[in-house]
Amino acid sequence: MAIAPAHFKNVLPGVELLDLEVNLGSDASVAYEHDALYDVTFVYSRAGVTKRFTAPYGRKGAAWITPTSVELRSRDESALVVEPGR
Repeated sequence: MAIAPAHFKNVLPGVELLDLEVNLGSDASVAYEHDALYDVTFVYSRAGVTKRFTAPYGRKGAAWITPTSVELRSRDESALVVEPGR
């Protein structure tokens, strides 16, 4: 799922993506029709702070459905601060 890291870095410039985990079968509630829904967990460093959050990414046919920029920024603001290496 190459779209998730590129989208993430585009929305949150200056982040260093440390880890990415993709899980099929998300339980997230989304406002769009999808064939598949994935939980994508990002672990990243920004301004010397390591954070983690999960966001839903969907797929309908061959098209990817990404979270909005506002949603990713909001998740960044409330992201869990983690110790490096976790």
